[in-house]
Amino acid sequence: MEIGSLLTFLTYATQILMSFMMLSMLFIVIPRASVSAKRINEVLDAENQLQDPVKPVSMPKGPAELEFDQVSFHYAGAEEAALEGINFNLNFPLANVGSYLENSIV
Repeated sequence: MEIGSLLTFLTYATQILMSFMMLSMLFIVIPRASVSAKRINEVLDAENQLQDPVKPVSMPKGPAELEFDQVSFHYAGAEEAALEGINFNLNFPLANVGSYLENSIV
């Protein structure tokens, strides 16, 4: 067998094998994509649980303070806390918070 014929045979064999590999990957990817699409549709169809308050309260003027003292966080059904003993104190002007919220909503 000549070298040209051997190279042609190897090239065709490689292309055929790659086609079968791609076909087998489709059988792996399609069920995963189907499950993902189903979950995305569940999330999009879920009702929004956040509602606007009946009587909204305006934010007071001046600085605000946010303080966490020995805060812990547990995931639902978890035996141990994901975060534990968090202490955090932050002072900030409320005007900045309002501008951040306004920009994020738009």
